[in-house]
Amino acid sequence: MGVFEETFLRDTSVMSTSGLSSLGYSVNVGKTNLISYNMVNATSVTRYVKIYNVSGAVNVGTDTPVFRTALVAGEAQQFTPTVPVEFSKGMSVVATSGATDDGIGNIVAGDIQAFVIYK
Repeated sequence: MGVFEETFLRDTSVMSTSGLSSLGYSVNVGKTNLISYNMVNATSVTRYVKIYNVSGAVNVGTDTPVFRTALVAGEAQQFTPTVPVEFSKGMSVVATSGATDDGIGNIVAGDIQAFVIYK
């Protein structure tokens, strides 16, 4: 039987939620480095995850995301850049049913499960 072991960088933090929605989730305020994320779409339709460089609450439909990805029905997506991605103001994550930057389609909490490692 194998053992699953995960090594995290020193001084990193983890944000984990099963309630990611179009209201957004402020991961961290102030300079933030994205180390890795895992997202799972628990629905039967495509959902969109958007990550913003903002110092507080995100204004979905007004603020422009710096990163956007589609999660097709039932998909799990993992992203670990070779160099951490820097957010100078802070990092917020939003999940919507709208594909465009200003797409604000509401979703049900629990549609997207998110696990974000940051420093």
